[in-house]
Amino acid sequence: MTLPTEVMQRLETWDAWAINYMVIGFGLLALSILSSAAVTVFTEQLSKTWIKVLSFLAAASTALLAAFNPIDVGYRFREAWRELDHAILQHKANPEKYTVESVIEARSKGEEIIGGGTRPSTKDAESSARSAAKKESEPK
Repeated sequence: MTLPTEVMQRLETWDAWAINYMVIGFGLLALSILSSAAVTVFTEQLSKTWIKVLSFLAAASTALLAAFNPIDVGYRFREAWRELDHAILQHKANPEKYTVESVIEARSKGEEIIGGGTRPSTKDAESSARSAAKKESEPK
């Protein structure tokens, strides 16, 4: 049985997004470092306007890095790509042992890897709320 085209498309998409996020992240990192260094080193040579522009670029790029963490997102896409690529290679090498279902399972695991940092777990919040309520109801 051949692999679904959606799985192969997902592999290509994850690879592209890993590259895109890492380029954006490292670009913002370089912009942040270079613009803040330029303001620090060339204070006497730069006009007030350039100091303001470079300071803004340093602050904005640092804020974007902190808020969205594109480098981490890129690494998660790369890890998901590795998981799926490994399963596909195993399936191609030994289709009797590694079925299409194992590839689809690897795709699901990849989705979990990518989504790992996007939202807080509701299970942890529920268990924390229950344990806090339990402690309050215990006699002292």
